[in-house]
Amino acid sequence: MVLFTFVGTTDVKLIDEAKGPALTAVLELKPRQVVLIATTGDGVRFDLIDGAARFAKLVKRVAPATRTSIVTMDIDDPTDHNEIYPKLREIVQSHSNTKSPLVASISSGTPSMQVCWILLAESGDAGIKLYRTIERELTDKPLREVRLDSSLPRIRTLEAENKQLRQIAIRPIEILIDKGMVKVGQTIIDLSPIQFAYYRFFLERIKAAKGGSDPRYRVSARVMDDEFVAKVDQYLKESFPDRADSDGTYGKKKSKMTPTENFRSTISKLNRKFTDALDEDLAEYYTIRYIGPRQARSYGLRLEHTHVRIR
Repeated sequence: MVLFTFVGTTDVKLIDEAKGPALTAVLELKPRQVVLIATTGDGVRFDLIDGAARFAKLVKRVAPATRTSIVTMDIDDPTDHNEIYPKLREIVQSHSNTKSPLVASISSGTPSMQVCWILLAESGDAGIKLYRTIERELTDKPLREVRLDSSLPRIRTLEAENKQLRQIAIRPIEILIDKGMVKVGQTIIDLSPIQFAYYRFFLERIKAAKGGSDPRYRVSARVMDDEFVAKVDQYLKESFPDRADSDGTYGKKKSKMTPTENFRSTISKLNRKFTDALDEDLAEYYTIRYIGPRQARSYGLRLEHTHVRIR
C-alpha cells in the first residue's frame, strides 16, 4: 500500500508529541510507503519542507518498516483548488504503475486540498481510496473510509459549472507575429522580444494540440532542449529581424544554449507582466504555470485552443 498525505501545520506542530492526522493514518493503515506532499511557494506561510523532513524521521522511528519519500508542490495559493488539483493528480499518477493499492489521508492540509482529493477519487483517474482520521484519544475508531456516494456534495458538477462560467469570461489572446505584440482583448501586454518568443512557443503548442494531446512542455535538463532553442530562435527572427536579443538566444557570436535557470527567470518576469495588466481572477489563465518537482517540471497555459489567435 502507498499512502499519500499532505504535511499540514497541525502535523508539524504535533511531531514532538508523536500525534497528528497524518501519523494516525500511518499507524492505522501500516502502508509499505508514505508519500509526503510538502507545499512551497510565496503563498505558503510555513516551512513545510523542513516539517516534512522532521515528520519522515518520526515515521522511521514509530513505523520502521515503512518507507517515506517527500515530494514538493509549488503553489501560489494553498486555498486554490484550481491550482492544486492538476499538480496533485500528477503526483499520484506518477505512482500509478505500482502494483500496490493507492490510498490517501485527506485530514491534513487546507480544505481546498481535501476537496482536490475527493475530486481526484471521483474522477477515477488515479484509482485511489480515501481515508480521514480522528485523534485516537477521541474515538475507538480513529480511521474512517471516505465513501463517495450520493451523501457527498457533487463537487465535480459544481467545479464543471464554475469552469464553464470562467471560460465564458475569458477574453481571447491574440499574438501578432509581424508586430511582436500580445493582446488580451484590447489590453496590450508589453513583453520584451525574448518574453514574446517564449510566450508564442506555449501558444503554438496549445494550437497544435487543439484539446487533444497535452500541450505542456517538460523541462528536465540543465539547459533547454534543441526544439525549444530552435523555435525561440525562429520566433525572434520572424518578429524582430533587426534586433538581436540581450540574453544570447540568437546571434553569431552568442551561445545557442539556454540554461533552465534563465528560462525560469524569463517565465517569472513575463508572468508578472500579465498579473500587472489583468484582473487577478483572470490573470491565472494567461500566465505560464508548472507542475512537478523542480528537476522535472511541466510548463503550460490553462487556455483552450479556441481562445488563442496567432496572426
